[in-house]
Amino acid sequence: MIELTSRNNVKLFRTPKQAYSYLNCTKSVFFKAIDRGKEINGHTITRTKKYLVIPDLHIPYHDGNAVDLIIKLKKNNKFDGIVFCGDVLDMTSLSSHNIGTRNPGQVLSTEYDAGEYWVGKISDGIKHKVFIWGNHENRYNRFMDKAESQKLGSALLSPVEGLKLKEKGFEIIDSYPDGRFVLGDLIIMHGIDASVNAARSHLTKTWSNVMFGHTHRYGIFSEHGKVSYNIGSLVDRNADVFKYTSWTGRDNWFSSFAVVDVVSNKSYVNIIEIKDNTFVYNGRVYR
Repeated sequence: MIELTSRNNVKLFRTPKQAYSYLNCTKSVFFKAIDRGKEINGHTITRTKKYLVIPDLHIPYHDGNAVDLIIKLKKNNKFDGIVFCGDVLDMTSLSSHNIGTRNPGQVLSTEYDAGEYWVGKISDGIKHKVFIWGNHENRYNRFMDKAESQKLGSALLSPVEGLKLKEKGFEIIDSYPDGRFVLGDLIIMHGIDASVNAARSHLTKTWSNVMFGHTHRYGIFSEHGKVSYNIGSLVDRNADVFKYTSWTGRDNWFSSFAVVDVVSNKSYVNIIEIKDNTFVYNGRVYR
């Protein structure tokens, strides 16, 4: 996006061509003005970027209706980037909780097949793609650390390989729990604390503007001019795999995601809540 600011108004253009045509100048003059911070015809030119931030999906136990709505949102809005901020996969098949048990249908190849499909569907058409590992992707590392598992070598695909992230052009941040992506003046990470006051603890541990998922809950905490955003999840809270948590705990989970606009290296956050398979963005209802 290109923002043109004059004394009287602000105009947004989806493409540079629309902006330099409006200003009645050449392409080269336009981009030189951006690089040098110069005005054209009394207008200040600012590049803006719009990113989707997708919290915990736990594929294949994701909320299919919510994902379909996000795909509809993409059709009506241009996004420069997308960040999956961890626990994209559930990785049930490698969970230490399932050792010694047989769980029909909980097969790693099936999880990877579903994950590859939905990650591709959600991110299709977006240029900059970022994938941050969560504690559930890290189940692969914990599994492979075991002596018996190491005998498998490269035969057992990692999430990066199973989801074909490199082939899809993803920037991969796989250093859980320290992995983070910086967008403007905002740190995006999976999450390092799931306590009731997680938003507060993330702020006090990072002392930065920070956004995370992990808890499946919604929360905002601000102090000393910094803000911490806990942006919920996109899981099917009624899936059997989540019944380790009581219904009262799952009732606190929040169905939401975020859109982040970056203007002049400052990030502006919009957390979008999904209620009864419906959300509103830019005055438009998606259901």
